[in-house]
Amino acid sequence: MLVRREVWYNVGMINKIDYAYIAGLFDGEGSFVVAKHFSKTKHCGKRGWVWELRMTIGMSEKEGLEFVMEKMDKKRMREARGSKRPMYYLTFYSNEIRRFLPKMLPYIRVKNKQAKLLLKALSIIKPKSSLKDDRKLEKMYLKMKILNNSRYKPI
Repeated sequence: MLVRREVWYNVGMINKIDYAYIAGLFDGEGSFVVAKHFSKTKHCGKRGWVWELRMTIGMSEKEGLEFVMEKMDKKRMREARGSKRPMYYLTFYSNEIRRFLPKMLPYIRVKNKQAKLLLKALSIIKPKSSLKDDRKLEKMYLKMKILNNSRYKPI
């Protein structure tokens, strides 16, 4: 009898210390984003405004991101040039966020509100579905915009 076994991520290989370290990277060098943009191609069955939920880490040191790639089974790192030093980016989208962010949440201190808001937005957008509550997402989008931009924070 042939048993089919699928392994998507090396989640079992990540311990609490690794989650804490990765959460610290997101706290210092990462961003949690609820955004909308205009799509010229069909996305979820429609053209027009689409929601994008993501979390990104950007660093000039490649080694830290390589550790994250190995632990979270990420295949691709983006490199951006243009300044004195190249910048490297890892971006995680909906399904990866659903899998990893709840386990990192206890260790995220500085951007805890943004992380919780991103998880809440993910609960509205179901996987592989175009059904969502745009009014709720719009409110979360505006709240995330305020949280991510220190100019708008009340004194």
